[in-house]
Amino acid sequence: MISFPGVLIVEDDVAIRNLLTSALEREPLRVDSAPDGVAALEKVRDAPYAVLLVDLMMPRMNGFAFVQALRELGLPNPPVVIVMTAFDEAAIRQLDSTLVHACIRKPFDVPLVVELVRDCAELMTGVRARQATRDGFTIGDASEN
Repeated sequence: MISFPGVLIVEDDVAIRNLLTSALEREPLRVDSAPDGVAALEKVRDAPYAVLLVDLMMPRMNGFAFVQALRELGLPNPPVVIVMTAFDEAAIRQLDSTLVHACIRKPFDVPLVVELVRDCAELMTGVRARQATRDGFTIGDASEN
């Protein structure tokens, strides 16, 4: 059976979190979510993720602090981090560019976000999501690149 790449959505807005979860669950991905950086750090410590979608403005631990805490974890295989924000360029430049791979501006195009996350998950894991299906059957070898 195929092990689907993990994606963690870190977003305090329930509507956005549910929208992204629903859209990404249509793909052959293992999708989890967290309402803030504190909950997300717990999940990252417990399970590997290929991609993290992180909002910057959240309660308890915002995205800036989360990215710093993620760096301090020293994960052997750090995930691709994609931030979601309505902040301006000056705020985005404060992020650690060695850890943050992309920035998505809110409001965003959901199909494009899904495509970006799927492609990043494929690159990180080597599992071609387009060849895998949610029930574990494959068309071709899912480990091909």
